[in-house]
Amino acid sequence: KTTTNSTTFAATNGSATVTVTDSSHGAAEGDFVTFSGASSLGGNVTAAILNAEHQIVSVPTANTYTITVSDKCWS
Repeated sequence: KTTTNSTTFAATNGSATVTVTDSSHGAAEGDFVTFSGASSLGGNVTAAILNAEHQIVSVPTANTYTITVSDKCWS
């Protein structure tokens, strides 16, 4: 699925988990997503890290899912 929805990212400082809010995404755990045009969250989670392909780790709600960025940020 391609979306032009307003996707937002949230992370806790020092955590490798990023929560993505994407309204009615329809994604499932294990799916892959690719982002473009994202801005840095600050610290190690740069725009270059976000603007890439990621595997969905969990799907807490119909409007959110999580990805892990640790390998990309701290390796």
